[in-house]
Amino acid sequence: MSAKNSKLIKGSTGDWEVVIGMEIHAQVTTNAKLFSGASTEFGGEPNSHVSLVDAAMPGMLPVINEECVKQAVRTGLGMNNTGPMTIIIKLGQGFILPPDKGAKTSIYLASSPEVERVTGAYFANCKEVKPSAAALDDAVAERLWRVSAELTALKG
Repeated sequence: MSAKNSKLIKGSTGDWEVVIGMEIHAQVTTNAKLFSGASTEFGGEPNSHVSLVDAAMPGMLPVINEECVKQAVRTGLGMNNTGPMTIIIKLGQGFILPPDKGAKTSIYLASSPEVERVTGAYFANCKEVKPSAAALDDAVAERLWRVSAELTALKG
């Protein structure tokens, strides 16, 4: 087995490759968030800088912060740019749900009497769905945990 293949995890539906990514965030210097008027001030109490838009409340639609757009344009990431970021944004728009649709299942689960005693189930579009075989494979879960801990140097 090659070094590359040694990081594969056997599962009931095939081999899984462990991939660890890095997410990088950049923050513009504005007093309000990109899609809401909530403060960006550091050090507040938990949930003290959250608007109805941030909380994805039904019917709340985001409004872009004009200063953020100005800063993005100045850094070459503006809406009319033909660079790679514009392409990424346009591709992502087909997968992003508006807040009311994105929160629909969560709100249903939090407020519907029909599911108040349901636990441990998977839901999509307000309906219970059967999880994939891979999601229920304890051996895969154990190996994934072990390999992830090794690759991130966690002791577990």
